[in-house]
Amino acid sequence: MLISVSYDRKIIIWDNNYNFVSTFTGHAFPITSVEILIPSNNIATGSATSSNGGIKLWNANTGHLDDIIIGEGILSMKALNNDKLAIGLLYNTIR
Repeated sequence: MLISVSYDRKIIIWDNNYNFVSTFTGHAFPITSVEILIPSNNIATGSATSSNGGIKLWNANTGHLDDIIIGEGILSMKALNNDKLAIGLLYNTIR
């Protein structure tokens, strides 16, 4: 599975042969980061400018939005073991 996100607020899923699979939508602002969570293979997306849900957690199989984590200034994310994320925020903060 490959994932692309962009300024147009879309999450696009591709198979390993680069064929389009599906599109998820739900961010109100441009998406600045994406990670596949391990072991669930769910998708975390983040927006640097969102104040009403900086990180959204998606079910990769259904496209359903499973959870919203309130925050803003999401610059980067890194998937860790057990579906955890390291998050780099504006204002020199890591969580």
